[in-house]
Amino acid sequence: MRKLTLITALALSALWGGCRSQSPGPAPAEAKAPDLVVSSPKETTPTAAEALGILPEDLGVPVGTQVPDFTLTTAEGKAVSLGSLVAQRPTLVFFYRGGWCPYCNFQVREFQLHHELFENVGVGIAAISVDTQNGALAAKRAYEISYPVLSDPDLAAHKAFNVSLELDAATRTLYKGYGIDLEAWSGKDHHTIAVPSMFLVDSTRTVRWAHADMDYKTRPSALAVLGAVKTWFKALPQE
Repeated sequence: MRKLTLITALALSALWGGCRSQSPGPAPAEAKAPDLVVSSPKETTPTAAEALGILPEDLGVPVGTQVPDFTLTTAEGKAVSLGSLVAQRPTLVFFYRGGWCPYCNFQVREFQLHHELFENVGVGIAAISVDTQNGALAAKRAYEISYPVLSDPDLAAHKAFNVSLELDAATRTLYKGYGIDLEAWSGKDHHTIAVPSMFLVDSTRTVRWAHADMDYKTRPSALAVLGAVKTWFKALPQE
């Protein structure tokens, strides 16, 4: 009787073990988004006065151009159009390469330090890069940015302002060696970033002042840009 009982128990144990092995295990964890660490700022070389407000050939959109409307995502995850940004006041839209670029972060922080001066003359500021929303949020939090930091991984704004730069394989390999994963930052494999540039855009989405430079280490200071903005305001017809 004990032998039969033992055999029965072993059979039931084998059956139970078989059922357990065939049952599905826990669902695999979702892939975690890569941690995006914003680089420390590195001081840029100020643009020479005679080079301020100049666009290189075939880059950017010239003064007087009406830019087509587009919609991007804010660092907080909200949709915002260019038209809504400029509806109430002229806005300085500046493009930066990404939160991984120390020279860009110097510029992003510098405009934050002086943004109240732009507010005082009635001009808003908005920063755009190909970074994902998480990347934009990382930059905004790192430097406590109060102006909009916008995510454009699909290049809508970059194409509208003609400031896209596709990096070649050699440059991508070099950046990889520095620990810069462009695909992680943009969430895309287009390997495209912005040429550092800025545009003063009025309520009709028309460019009123523009500057760009292929040398990413050279940027106009916030105060120099403020001076250009004030000059534009002075040139407006007096009501």
